[in-house]
Amino acid sequence: MHQNSSPAGVDPREGSLGETAISDEPTDRKDSMDSAQGSTPHNPDGRPALPEPPADLNRQLALYTLARVGLFVVIAVILIVAHVPLVVAPVIAIVVALPLSMLLFRDWSQRVSAGLATRAAQRRATRDDLRAKLRGEFSDEDAEATEGESKD
Repeated sequence: MHQNSSPAGVDPREGSLGETAISDEPTDRKDSMDSAQGSTPHNPDGRPALPEPPADLNRQLALYTLARVGLFVVIAVILIVAHVPLVVAPVIAIVVALPLSMLLFRDWSQRVSAGLATRAAQRRATRDDLRAKLRGEFSDEDAEATEGESKD
């Protein structure tokens, strides 16, 4: 007599972090950037055209992360030199570095966040296209390419 162990009101398809398992249903999510920009240019098949993420997004993300870690290390070293106990200095450095990095690196953070959002939108669109093709739904371009290959 084994019953479903998922709590009431929780979708059993969701993972431990609230992530929905892969399904055949198309996603209904709308990118917040698209809605904030108003009307967006569309592809010939009617879907919105997605902007390209910056080419150096991985580099920007790595540098931003290193800058935040570097700020933490600098604050921790200053505290250790000031004879703050070795166990307490990193804790204080974390508490100070978090809001300070939000202020010092605000523009950098926004650029990286926008790039990651663009990359996520591209991956979501690619995944939805692949799922549509697996279900047998083809766009006009796909149908023309298939017809052209069959005539050869």
